Amino acid sequence: MNISSLSGLTGLSQQQNLQKSGSKLSAVIAALASGNRLTSASTDISSLSVAGQLQAAVSGLKQASGNLAQASSLAQVADGGLSQMHEIAQQLQNLAQQARSPILNDDNRKALGEQFKQLTAQIDSIAAGTSFGGKKLLNGELNGDGAVSLDSLLSSEGDESGSLAIESFSSASLFGGSTLNLSSADSAANAFAVVGDALNKITGGRANVGSFLQSVDYAAVSIDSAIANQEAARSTLQDTDFAEAASEGSQATLQQNVALALAAQGNRLTPALLQLVG
Repeated sequence: MNISSLSGLTGLSQQQNLQKSGSKLSAVIAALASGNRLTSASTDISSLSVAGQLQAAVSGLKQASGNLAQASSLAQVADGGLSQMHEIAQQLQNLAQQARSPILNDDNRKALGEQFKQLTAQIDSIAAGTSFGGKKLLNGELNGDGAVSLDSLLSSEGDESGSLAIESFSSASLFGGSTLNLSSADSAANAFAVVGDALNKITGGRANVGSFLQSVDYAAVSIDSAIANQEAARSTLQDTDFAEAASEGSQATLQQNVALALAAQGNRLTPALLQLVG
């Protein structure tokens, strides 16, 4: 007659205890390895559903944050181009001021006029060449339907205000279609006034870009805060609580050791039991 400590009601109970403790320990190890919270049939279906929704929302917010970062870079590039134009327009105004002097002769004005043309060509070069991601910024493409709005960056419908529309900053647009020259004191005086108006246009353009950048910064701060809050909520529902997992692991290990000790003790009693019934 074969008597085993793992047979009968007592043995079955020990087997069940070993299986439970082993399964619990495996679950704890999996939770620690994966970073996912220990499962609980009574609560995890709803918790994981909410966590999934939060994760999807965070993914969308991160995309919007990326869009804002690109828009900020675009606006900074545009402002850099306008800043160069502003410096050139100031030089143009200085040349026009010099050419207004009645002391200058025709050769002097011709030399100043050549510098004036070269600087004007630089404005057109900046207007045509300033771009971001293949999109021209200062030639008028970023105006009207081409304007960049916060609503489009955030994939919202009118929840945010602010847009970046930049008109053409070519020399023809800045000078109102006028062909400027410094061939005489009168034409130089006219050029001085026209370039003064162009400076005001450039300053207005930079103010528009600066306002948009400020709106982008505010929106980015708001989105970053929302990402942090929703990530924290998702983490509470889904991520492993390492203190809890460590405690659960210690408890499962203890239970398994106790079950194994009982089984070992039962096996040591088997020879004595065999003698009693032999």
